[in-house]
Amino acid sequence: MVVLWRPGVQSRREQQKEERQADRTRLLRKPFEELVEGLPEFRGIVPLIVCDFEFMDSEAEDSLEERDWLTVRRMTIGAFSAAKSRGDVASEFVDNDEQRKRIRSEEVAKVLEARREKIAAFIDELSGVRARRRYARGFYVGVGTSIVVLVLVGLVMKDIVVTLRSPLDGGKQLNPKEFFAYRDSLACLGGGSLGASISVLLRLGADHRVPHRTTSKRTAFYRIILGWLFAAGILCMVKGHIVAVFPDPTENLLESADPFNDAAVAQSFFFWVGIGILAGFNERWVKRLISQPMSEKDKGA
Repeated sequence: MVVLWRPGVQSRREQQKEERQADRTRLLRKPFEELVEGLPEFRGIVPLIVCDFEFMDSEAEDSLEERDWLTVRRMTIGAFSAAKSRGDVASEFVDNDEQRKRIRSEEVAKVLEARREKIAAFIDELSGVRARRRYARGFYVGVGTSIVVLVLVGLVMKDIVVTLRSPLDGGKQLNPKEFFAYRDSLACLGGGSLGASISVLLRLGADHRVPHRTTSKRTAFYRIILGWLFAAGILCMVKGHIVAVFPDPTENLLESADPFNDAAVAQSFFFWVGIGILAGFNERWVKRLISQPMSEKDKGA
């Protein structure tokens, strides 16, 4: 019968845990100048490379999670330790002081440059992953906000229109023109939110690089808000005949004897959804549309 000495096993585990915690605390609390042994000497040999490592350490602290930053610090300590060993070995059997110093400097620079590229690539990759997560969180917030706002606009807009008109005729229901203007507005705004969401999802694709230095939690949220604003702007310009690149199908629909049962009612609805999607998805299309000159027919109208 084998008997395990549980207190001993537990104490070893606790000791390992305490050692890891002590190493973590040491790496977190020490400034970069104290982290690398012999840093002043390295600064005299390869000052620019040391500056690059200091910048990477600061960038890793700002853009990475704590455990990844600690990994970067461990890689940095290893890089300088390997560079020192390589320089000492390469210059050990050289008698001339000048030549020894030159060879040592060259070997130290080679090792540090190679490790600098590896560490920079590591930071860049993990920073991109974290930026993608922030972008995704902003997207979820933007989609949720868009749904809530669209519902609120749908509930409130009808009452506002009726309230503004009721002192004149006392009507409590929307007339056909008001109803279709109300419907087209909601369709276009919803399409703008959908188009911006598609744009954000494409940016979250595996092949698209999200810049980690300029991406925050609000970046995707702001993009969805811009989709709303672009869609609202195009809606007002087309409805107000400021932009006349294509006709508004709702106007032809209202000329029908029974617009609610007309076959074009679905066409006009999807037209405005599509306009909203284009406006929210591609702001360049909006700029081109706004700058489009009016045709001779529209000028004479």
